[in-house]
Amino acid sequence: MIKSYIRKNQKIVFLSIGIIVIFALSAFYQNTQDNLVPKSKTKEITVNSENPFGSLPLLPNAPGYFSEKIGQFDRNVGETKDVVVDGVYAYLVHENNGGFLIVDITDTEEPILVNHLYESTAITEIAKDGDYVYLANNILMVLDVSNVFNPIEVFSAGPTSSASSMVIVNNYLYISYYNNGFKIFDITDRAYPSEVGSFDNGGDANSVTVEEN
Repeated sequence: MIKSYIRKNQKIVFLSIGIIVIFALSAFYQNTQDNLVPKSKTKEITVNSENPFGSLPLLPNAPGYFSEKIGQFDRNVGETKDVVVDGVYAYLVHENNGGFLIVDITDTEEPILVNHLYESTAITEIAKDGDYVYLANNILMVLDVSNVFNPIEVFSAGPTSSASSMVIVNNYLYISYYNNGFKIFDITDRAYPSEVGSFDNGGDANSVTVEEN
């Protein structure tokens, strides 16, 4: 009877040890997997906290798993329609007569307004190439921003239909319009766009995408 009792208790002890080992191995495996997956953060600057369209994301090279707002810039100039980031500056355009803004984002926690132009003009699209910024809505403007404290308008043309998107590929600027298809401009001379082609799709062209062969 004593031997039988000992054998039963040995089985219980071995079973308990086995369960403990399984839990330990499971915890070790989970910890190893967590360390293998990079958990980079997506940093976000809110341009206008009351406007869902007014956010400026700053993304790291690796994909992020969560976001953290680290700074905010609010000029209260209406809906932010588009933004381009180049170096330590963010270039923003606003609808509802908000105009064109240049913001220094060197300190991402405390963005600083550098310049605000065309405060009474609605601008919906922006593209940048080198020292030149292209602004569009009902007109097309080109600004030399080599000196962000003193941007210089070097070109203006219009009026046209309302622009819906704009993209630069090599030496060409492509602009789509809500009621007028899209147009192609030669910008070999970056300061002076020259219209070289157009296409009217008979309706709204909400965006344009150019794929190189």
